[in-house]
Amino acid sequence: MIQTLPSQPDRKMKSNFIFFLLFIQCSFMSAQTININTVEVCAGQEVLLPVTAVSVSNVGALTLYISFDTTTLAFISVENLNPQLDGMSVNMMTNPLQLACAWSSTTPINLLNDKIFDLKFISNEQSSPVFYNPGCEIADPAGVVIPVVYTNGAVNSGLPVILTQPKDTLMTEGGQATFSVFSPNASSFTWMEFQNHGTSWHALPDSGIYSGTHTQELSIFPVPLSFDNNKYQCVLLNNDCQAISETATLSVDALAATENFPTPDHKDLIVSPVPFNNNTNIEFTLHENCNVMIQVMNCMGQLVSEINLPSQQTGHHHILLNTIEWHSGIYFLKFTGTFSNEQINRVVKIIKSK
Repeated sequence: MIQTLPSQPDRKMKSNFIFFLLFIQCSFMSAQTININTVEVCAGQEVLLPVTAVSVSNVGALTLYISFDTTTLAFISVENLNPQLDGMSVNMMTNPLQLACAWSSTTPINLLNDKIFDLKFISNEQSSPVFYNPGCEIADPAGVVIPVVYTNGAVNSGLPVILTQPKDTLMTEGGQATFSVFSPNASSFTWMEFQNHGTSWHALPDSGIYSGTHTQELSIFPVPLSFDNNKYQCVLLNNDCQAISETATLSVDALAATENFPTPDHKDLIVSPVPFNNNTNIEFTLHENCNVMIQVMNCMGQLVSEINLPSQQTGHHHILLNTIEWHSGIYFLKFTGTFSNEQINRVVKIIKSK
């Protein structure tokens, strides 16, 4: 078999193509850039915005024109100047409004992966771009311009963005009230409560009638009548930046409170006597093996008693609850278990006599 060798022009074209690929690869790996970075900051705080260089060598002169929105950023100073750029001049020009930075030397320097300086601002709560204006130039000591890519940056607001606010809620006594917020950038949530007769806001625990107190949705179940006109709001954090949601009011209606929940003589759950005094009998029938939790809350939503009964057998069960230490008034008994093959939470309103 006779193998035909490429002609001289073909070999030359292939060599040129390989050289071109190597040139592109080397150029990509050694791209020379001057970058304005992007940072997040809370409203009203000072911020240092780094300006950095990558793979810039044999520099004899540097001129940068940097602009920003003065309604969102208040310029303070240039900080942390690279020691190689000692003697650089910094001036705020007015027409157009821009920061002018200039430096030159007969001795070349290399900025291979270095910070040039920090721009120090005070930011309000709005995001603001920081960008180069025309006229920026990097040159070698002979005055030959070095091709450099200039990358703009920004000072962005770090405040949590609240897209959904909690709404006022009307709920019957013993029902389940929920309050929701939605934020795409918040990292933590803390629900706060202001009771009608309280003096200050307080953070809610994730226990008793409260659940989801550190999530985007707060749930209160069962709602006591005494919570009428309580107020709720959520504190959201993104790193060190804090935002507070709008305030929502909980209104509790007692008129239909007992209409939406099983009465004490329900065939699967019986609480007697009604009203009770020193003892309360709790009887329930399980239709399959399950875990049982019985919680009793007072009218303030505080947990008074909790009985945890794991691995209960199918059939009828009876518990005698000592209530001699309880104050007279309205209580809510919350039963969690399985009735008729259905996992449910059942709430019964019970009353202790004087």
